[in-house]
Amino acid sequence: MYKSTLQNLFCLDGLLIDKCDCFNDEILLHVRSPRTRAICTRCEARTSKVHRTAYRSIKHMMHDDKIVSLELQVRDFKCKKCGYIFRGNIPSIGRKNTTAHFRQAAVKKIHDRSFSAVAMEHGISAQSLTRSATEISEQAGLQWPDKEFALGIDGHSFSGHDMATTLTNLTRHNLIGILPDARY
Repeated sequence: MYKSTLQNLFCLDGLLIDKCDCFNDEILLHVRSPRTRAICTRCEARTSKVHRTAYRSIKHMMHDDKIVSLELQVRDFKCKKCGYIFRGNIPSIGRKNTTAHFRQAAVKKIHDRSFSAVAMEHGISAQSLTRSATEISEQAGLQWPDKEFALGIDGHSFSGHDMATTLTNLTRHNLIGILPDARY
């Protein structure tokens, strides 16, 4: 019950929580994949032989103004058939040092603050935040201008209910797009 509540609270479907450490500015979750077997990326044979265990630190989300970081246990497997050593795949975690939850939370905050202020608050570079904003806008189907421009991000409420975020080109004074919902 305890672990499933934490898994739901921190959106960790498909991962097991071994330990939770709370600090002044960070919550550190020690997590691992429940999978004990993997499929070889070379010969596609199934193996359970663990060659090496390593740990990755990944920023996952914000909770009560604290950064929730994952100390992720990753396993390198050795194929019994061909001897190839490969890293086990964890579908919900990519190769980046931040998860999609973290990037979305950071991008949401740029509507009333600068990229550098939000980046400093979240402990990432402004360049990473810019890449995340671009990636999210491409998923939403927005077309960015080809030349340099000043980006305006604003939230609008219609009759005090539905919130919409607009992106504008302040240099040319035109609308780039309206994000489909507040999640972006």
